[in-house]
Amino acid sequence: MPSVEPQYTAGLPSPPLRRRPKRRVALLLALLMTGLGQAYWGYWRRAVLWATLPLFVDLVFYFFTLRFQLRAVYGYALPITVCAWLVPRVAAFWEVRSLPERVSGRSGTGALVLFGFGVCALAFAVTAFGAINVAATMTVRSSAMQPTLFEQERVMLDPVAYRSRPALRGELSLVDSPELGHIKRVIGLPGDRVERSDGALFINGWAVPRCEVGTYTRGDGQTRTLYLELLGDRAYLTLWDRSHDMAPHAWVAGPGEAVLLDDDRSNRDEFRASPAIDDRGVRFERLEGRPTFLFLGLDAAQDYDWSRYGSALDSPRLPRDLSRWDARFQKCLGGRLPRDRTEPPAHQP
Repeated sequence: MPSVEPQYTAGLPSPPLRRRPKRRVALLLALLMTGLGQAYWGYWRRAVLWATLPLFVDLVFYFFTLRFQLRAVYGYALPITVCAWLVPRVAAFWEVRSLPERVSGRSGTGALVLFGFGVCALAFAVTAFGAINVAATMTVRSSAMQPTLFEQERVMLDPVAYRSRPALRGELSLVDSPELGHIKRVIGLPGDRVERSDGALFINGWAVPRCEVGTYTRGDGQTRTLYLELLGDRAYLTLWDRSHDMAPHAWVAGPGEAVLLDDDRSNRDEFRASPAIDDRGVRFERLEGRPTFLFLGLDAAQDYDWSRYGSALDSPRLPRDLSRWDARFQKCLGGRLPRDRTEPPAHQP
């Protein structure tokens, strides 16, 4: 039987022929944004899944890491972030290669633009929510915390650490916002009188225990003595220039205040909230988070030091250019005093 051509009513236009979606276009869109290739084919549920998965995997990882203090996985922050960004994109791209063509399901340009805009808005919202409630990063802007932190290193912050508890002696704390603030160490709590004399600290007349580790030459060529200091359940490294002529000084933390100092005790530009003027402490309201671990490690020469990457900031660690003092450092750590000997007495009015 001969084929019969379809007949159309005279005077009416023929129905338009829909263009077949091109697989190379879908692959290009999949590389541009996760899920966009699936959206091009018209697989909207798959597109939404691939677009949102990387955002929430990253968010959940940081939430559990910081909330439950999983020190063992601190160092995996960057690999997990990279995997959360890369693996879904590779998987989504591979899926686009194997999806069956859907001529009738091809999405228009307007729908794709709207989908891309929605994904970008969601990514911004998730990032903003994470920075406020889960985790944030900031760049160290001062050399005052050497050798714990070097200038231009990036640290991970727990922005809600002080919503459920007050600051603790010996821990690092961020004063003011990540954009404008400084990282300092909490030394005194409300009611404490903190005194500095010849590099040593006294809290309510009690000498903070310390152990001499060796010497350290800063990036500016100045040589200082390196100590391991013990306060509460924290141990941390501090610097003091014995030849530095600095008069004794004292700070008093009033109600709702804490005294914060630098680890480099010879730093003339040491930042405090207002002690340089009236010798008071920093209001707890100005403590915006607790630095937890290094996200990007450098050394004194500003070269990348991947051995520092992922290291927990509540545990002391020698920089690689101080490895010659490792035996002495380990001896100081091994001789740590029990907790009841690292707690200062209460202030006696």
